[in-house]
Amino acid sequence: MIIRKTILACLYLFVCFAAIEAESRRVVQSGHLKGVNDFVYDPSRNLLISSSEDGTVRIFNADSREVLYTIRVAYRRLSTIAVHPQKSLFAVIEVSGSLSSVIHVIDWETGNTLYTVQLEEIPLFLNFSPGGTYLVYGLMEWKSIIFCDALSGKKLPLLESGFGIVSFVTVSKNEDKIMAYQPSGKITYWEINTEKPLLAKPIETLASLQALSLSENRRFLAASYNDKLVIIDTVTGNVGAKTSLAGITRTVFHPDGKTVYCITKKDSVYHLNKAVWNGASLTVTDISPKGGALNSLTAMTYIRNRLYFSDSEGSIQALNEANGTIIPFSENILIEISDLAFTEKWICFGYEQNIITFPLNILEKTGGNPGKEPLFSSYENPFKEPVGLLFYSPTELLVWTKSDNNGRFMILDAETGEPRSDVVTFPSPLISVDSIKNHILTLEKNGNCTVLTRNPFQKLFTYKAPGLNKVIFASNTALIGAKSKLSARESPLIIINPKTEETVPVKASSLLCYEIAYDENSASLYSLSIERNDSGNITFLKSHTGKDLEKEISLYAFYDEDTQATLALDRETGMLYTSVGYNEIHVLKDGKVRVFTETRHPARKLYISGSMLLSINRDYSITVYDKATEALILDLYFFKDSSFVVFFPDGTSYSYKNGGDYVRTYTVPEPEKEEEPATLPVPDPDAVLKPLE
Repeated sequence: MIIRKTILACLYLFVCFAAIEAESRRVVQSGHLKGVNDFVYDPSRNLLISSSEDGTVRIFNADSREVLYTIRVAYRRLSTIAVHPQKSLFAVIEVSGSLSSVIHVIDWETGNTLYTVQLEEIPLFLNFSPGGTYLVYGLMEWKSIIFCDALSGKKLPLLESGFGIVSFVTVSKNEDKIMAYQPSGKITYWEINTEKPLLAKPIETLASLQALSLSENRRFLAASYNDKLVIIDTVTGNVGAKTSLAGITRTVFHPDGKTVYCITKKDSVYHLNKAVWNGASLTVTDISPKGGALNSLTAMTYIRNRLYFSDSEGSIQALNEANGTIIPFSENILIEISDLAFTEKWICFGYEQNIITFPLNILEKTGGNPGKEPLFSSYENPFKEPVGLLFYSPTELLVWTKSDNNGRFMILDAETGEPRSDVVTFPSPLISVDSIKNHILTLEKNGNCTVLTRNPFQKLFTYKAPGLNKVIFASNTALIGAKSKLSARESPLIIINPKTEETVPVKASSLLCYEIAYDENSASLYSLSIERNDSGNITFLKSHTGKDLEKEISLYAFYDEDTQATLALDRETGMLYTSVGYNEIHVLKDGKVRVFTETRHPARKLYISGSMLLSINRDYSITVYDKATEALILDLYFFKDSSFVVFFPDGTSYSYKNGGDYVRTYTVPEPEKEEEPATLPVPDPDAVLKPLE
């Protein structure tokens, strides 16, 4: 049963934050939206710095757990992260494909990128040297270790002779020596500037060690070896101890040098393990938190007497070893809005738990004095999963499921959530739903396309084509489908006549078409599609005109794959907006594509409502723009406790319930004066073999 929750609220009941000065910045206090792949602790500044699948780096105060900075680095996943020991710089790897990556070096206080390094592979390691002179990373080649100037990214002529693939490196504190582990089973010591080995021959040890970590005194390595945990002496190469422990994905040394923590995975189940080393043997204990399974543990480190770990859900947590309980550090508190819909008066937001209806004029506020008392209501989502929304009439909302479960839809009263129809069930998940007059058009994942009438719901037409990605009404008498090409003879676009059941292919060159919009006034079809060339995939915005839409013109190309982008057609003006490209929204007018606006929040799904362009963004925010002036109207965030906060461009903010508690305002520091570039350290000619200091 749907539980109605109607809330009378007015803007004067919202908490109004003080105007934000130019030298201040606001940060929403949410953890990562997707998995945390790596995090490091900076003890000198007491910061925890993390990288994520969501393309951002977050910087936390390790005591208060406050998010000090959220830096969007990329729209792809970020993996290994390293922090400069003195400056407000981090280096992070963006994984742009199975065989390519980008290293970004960014100043988190200014948000500026100092430089990037494009690579045709994913580095084996990434570190700043202890004094901050070098950025060091490793490649799968003979000259494996690459040294760059940490501040400019300029590749330095160090260790250029090479000595084989290296998977683990540590640089001495005075930055004149390195210790390197090679998967062939060798430990080598080198003088950085002279390229002289510190030994006549490498130290022989175990080959193919994985998940390596170094003790604080740099004397011992912990690693995974053939379903065993091993401790390796870095001076002799000898195995100090070993014990059976299968599925190790990460290791980290306790500062005492006698305790090693491990993440293990077996049969898709993750565990935390503690191994105590007495100098000769290892005793392993499973210290996984009591009473709960661990979700895809991804990274781990030891911070001030507590073990911290992260997972694929975006959380960072600490373990209380004394009682086996979890202490939350950071988690995602934002709601991912799955869809929105609107009429001339109302706008509805849908997410897994609830559907919220606002008066549309709430989005037209620009800060300042509150207006009249509006009504907004919140009621339970009948499906309890992500939903698509569509106004079937001015007062009726069509709600349909967007998960991998069997497809379902029903019609609700838009204000109250009361059912206006029975639930209609489909054998396959729903991909899209469209409506025109009293007809509803559905597309299922199995390729079934169905036109239904209402009162009661009856099938008028059914068509099936494998690989269909979207189907829309082009008119009362025709449908247009976008699909994947399953053979060289096929077209990724088809016109379907639901009366005669005739299908006509549209001449198009793409491999895959996934998004379409049809302008009846100009008889033009617009599409987003993917093509491939020697350098990779390209996303195209194209127009299709002519009697059978046979005239294809490429309007814009994004040289990467962006299958989450959408189109929004303004049927009054004929202007077309697209979110392709992540960092910008583009608009098509008079046959030309230009940038509508650069976006702080990567736009995904776009909507047109009267004078406004709305965007559901990748970072779970919603942004509203004025179409005519192209100015930002507001940013909106919903939180999991049903709070929300609205940010206006003049610096004011409004919040409902606890929304204001989830925002912090920080003062932007004055920029530091540039220092003279650091000089290269001078090596000690009398260096002898010992653990690096």
